[in-house]
Amino acid sequence: MTQFFNHESEGEITNIKDTFELKNWTNHLDYIKKEIEYLEALIKKHSNDTDLLKAIDEQQQKNSEELSTLYNYAPTIAESQECDDVDCDIFYLNKHEEYRNRYIQYLEDYRKLKTKVYEALLK
Repeated sequence: MTQFFNHESEGEITNIKDTFELKNWTNHLDYIKKEIEYLEALIKKHSNDTDLLKAIDEQQQKNSEELSTLYNYAPTIAESQECDDVDCDIFYLNKHEEYRNRYIQYLEDYRKLKTKVYEALLK
């Protein structure tokens, strides 16, 4: 985690924390991208369940979309530094929350698919 200093404003600290969190999200989604490839290879080798392979492919597409969305969001974090009032600050806080919720929902969906893959392999 980044160290904060006395001269940094609340807005700067929020910006640093949001940027750090976003970097964690994208790193995790990059890892999941590779993990999905492994899951696909396992199914092809041990089951070849076409419905599951289709779901894996769809999940990989969603992963790419989420990564793209987060990379497009990244530059806007710095815009929160230009806020002059509370309404503007709240706008950017809510925006970041929306992306966090979207990321968490993606993880939930991915975990469900991963469980299906493991269940198929254990049959």
